[in-house]
Amino acid sequence: MRKTALVVAALVCLLVAGCGDKPADQATDKDRDKVTQASEEPSEDPTPEVLVSDEEIPLDLSMTDDVTGETVKVLSYIPSVEVPADFVEKYVAYDGVRVLLAKVEISVPADAKYRSVLSGDSLKLFGTPRADFSAQTAVLLLDQVYADKYPRPEDVSVGESATGWTGWLIKDTVGSEPFEIVLARQASKVLGSDEEIPAAEFSVTLPTS
Repeated sequence: MRKTALVVAALVCLLVAGCGDKPADQATDKDRDKVTQASEEPSEDPTPEVLVSDEEIPLDLSMTDDVTGETVKVLSYIPSVEVPADFVEKYVAYDGVRVLLAKVEISVPADAKYRSVLSGDSLKLFGTPRADFSAQTAVLLLDQVYADKYPRPEDVSVGESATGWTGWLIKDTVGSEPFEIVLARQASKVLGSDEEIPAAEFSVTLPTS
């Protein structure tokens, strides 16, 4: 009787052990599937990103001040360039904004009637509908990050010209596309005379990106 009982007990143990192996393997496979599925599923709350495109779009646009003779040619533009994370940490004004760059050729003719100095940084950018003020220029980004890749133009005076990049920080306050690059002339008086030069604006419109 004892031998019979021991044999039966051994058989029961083998059966129990055999039944336990398969579910354990199946459970492991299911766990692997769950881990795989979880890693493939996107985050429910992704961090919003600013559109970045380093594509340079060629243009052939120009504007000329009919009094000073100042001329600005827009040769190309980049809708949005990358702003490094460490740069954003240093300058909070660049956080979450779109930075648009334009390659321009600025010049003042040799026969200009009035002495004039033209800077690429003086160009303004407006959105649609037009805001009451221009976007902030991206001088810091160009000087500290893109000085070699996108150098800014030198300031020019009578008989001079220069080519380089200028840029703007696009915020909600400047509206949306299409954007206008504006050459603005402030009202002024001519030294040594009663002549006055009225304020005026000249602009070109960038194609939508």
